[in-house]
Amino acid sequence: MSADERAVLRLSQDIAQLKGALIPIDELEAELHPWVQQLLMAQLQQLALRNDLQVIVTAHSPVVLDSVPRNGRIFLEPQHG
Repeated sequence: MSADERAVLRLSQDIAQLKGALIPIDELEAELHPWVQQLLMAQLQQLALRNDLQVIVTAHSPVVLDSVPRNGRIFLEPQHG
């Protein structure tokens, strides 16, 4: 098992203990291989549904973005005054 896979497993195990929580994750894709990003996003979606969680993820990765249903995406853009 790779270090990335172990990190996903640990994070998933920690989050699985939570119920009805808000989980913010900043730059989820940082240093993760794209297929591990997909794996983590799938795990987060399953845990969110099962444990009534709200997960907020910031990311620049198209892999992460493509893992989120369109109605679950919010784009933030800078406002120039």
